[in-house]
Amino acid sequence: MHHSERGDGPSPAHDRFSIKVVRIGDGQSLKFRMLGDRYSGLMTFYNGKSQYCPNPKQWLERNQNKQLFWKGYVAAEFWNADTRRWYACVLELTQASELDLRGRYKRGQTWLFYRQEKPKKGPEQPVMARLLESADPATLPPAFDVLPILRTLYNYTDLVLGTSNPVPGRILAVPSDGPAPPEEEGSKPPSAEEMEKIRKVIESTRDRFRMNGGTHGA
Repeated sequence: MHHSERGDGPSPAHDRFSIKVVRIGDGQSLKFRMLGDRYSGLMTFYNGKSQYCPNPKQWLERNQNKQLFWKGYVAAEFWNADTRRWYACVLELTQASELDLRGRYKRGQTWLFYRQEKPKKGPEQPVMARLLESADPATLPPAFDVLPILRTLYNYTDLVLGTSNPVPGRILAVPSDGPAPPEEEGSKPPSAEEMEKIRKVIESTRDRFRMNGGTHGA
């Protein structure tokens, strides 16, 4: 599928649409096919809505008790299961979802992006991504420039990309083999034989208690 702004696609005029930024909401999942050769990002701050931050260092010096958030963007297509067609979009990456793509991203890949629903009490859940498949990039539509769309979104004509996600990469590991650790004392339930011994001790103690008139000590 080609993009409406260029007007060079095979789709009829009534199928044309404006390319928008797509974000993953609570409880939402979408499949995306990557058109861009790479993604890139910028820093934002929240002031009722996300605002572009052109000078993060200066902003942090003036707002020491506030936080900046990285967001990434890439030309992509999302799959509409109702129409069974791919639609061009600018995919927004979060600090968490970028970690899933880091070091693995390539044009032509299809990814599932999803976010669990926010619990009634607790923080918003992170956006996660899972690689589904890879296609020959030559079979896909060309990428498009995302900057005009982002400059409109943030209402900032000098907006630039190029900032990397400052969140450190995940440390991955695999489980290892080895002997089981020794059992802690009392970690296993008593056996039937041990339970029988305990029962006899309790009964013996109860009998002595009755013989002494039901009193403790002298």
